[in-house]
Amino acid sequence: MSAGRSVNMRWPGLNAPIIRDKQLVKRVELPPDEERQDKLNAIRDAHKSYRALRVSPLERGWTGGKMGGRRVGPPEPYEGEPFENFESIILEHKYVDHMTGVMGRKRSISSLVITGNRNGVFGLGRAKANDSRTAVRKAKNKAGHNLRYFEPSEGLTVYHDFHSVVGNTHLIVRRMPEGAGLRCHRVLTSICQVIGIKDLHCKVARAVNPLHIAQAFILGLEMQQTPQELANKAGFYLVEQRKDRENFPQLLAVPEVPSENKIPPDYHSFLLGGKVEWIKPRKVPHYTRLESHQVSWGCWSNVHVVQAMIIMEVADRKALFRNNHIVLAQLIAEYGHHKSFLNKRRAEIGEEAFKKECLEIDRIVSRES
Repeated sequence: MSAGRSVNMRWPGLNAPIIRDKQLVKRVELPPDEERQDKLNAIRDAHKSYRALRVSPLERGWTGGKMGGRRVGPPEPYEGEPFENFESIILEHKYVDHMTGVMGRKRSISSLVITGNRNGVFGLGRAKANDSRTAVRKAKNKAGHNLRYFEPSEGLTVYHDFHSVVGNTHLIVRRMPEGAGLRCHRVLTSICQVIGIKDLHCKVARAVNPLHIAQAFILGLEMQQTPQELANKAGFYLVEQRKDRENFPQLLAVPEVPSENKIPPDYHSFLLGGKVEWIKPRKVPHYTRLESHQVSWGCWSNVHVVQAMIIMEVADRKALFRNNHIVLAQLIAEYGHHKSFLNKRRAEIGEEAFKKECLEIDRIVSRES
């Protein structure tokens, strides 16, 4: 074996395959090669300075080197039609075993992928293969063949709250105003990103299974009803009050056939099918009942004094914004959103003249002060 370093030899299993073209490769002495040693040194130096490839933070998954959460591009074209503006995200990537009678335990890789164009079109696919790359590619293409469409309400969120169940996984999804963001499980966050939903709150109860979470959420989206459909089903006017509009009532739909019942049903109970979200009470620390803890925070008489001082301080802070909610509600009723009389002045004299006028008023006020 030591002669192989100075003599150019073909060693099956070392520097050559054992079987080639269904024939066993034999040990053969090759013609001398003057550059052979330089090539071996180059290979050795390259392996010595090997470093793992750096992955961009935008290309990483949810955690470190795991595949979950990674973006894998659009599906492959189907019958000559490309998937333009589509993006695919891996939701689950794991090893699975299958016990057979002949081969025994066979291991394969299962991949769950969601794809979408961020404009309401999306699809879910799941596939298995012997290697990771093939499993992801097959799942991505399956997702492209199972497309669905959901139009987000106002282009941002769902139409209404809903409760969905698949297996032992329960989802309670709530509609959120603009700017609230996605406050939900990371699987649902990825699904909302490819669909185009930007504001949502969801609570996952009981089993946390990525496949069941995705299926339950898609089932809830398919069961969504427009405001007009909800008004016709309940037989009452559908009016919306939101905090960002200072709870100013906005009529969304009028029923075609009014209900004979004079008492409208509870909105959340009507949407969730009688289900109520259970909020776990916060556990009180055991040390709060100890006498030493109460003494450290002062006697009870002093506690009442401190509470009264805090209430007075909060009242003084709120005095600066007294009647603010009334003024905002009046502006919404008059203009449709938050405006003031200065908007009319800006429309009359133009943007540039309005800025000059505001600067002049600031100079006069600062001079008098």
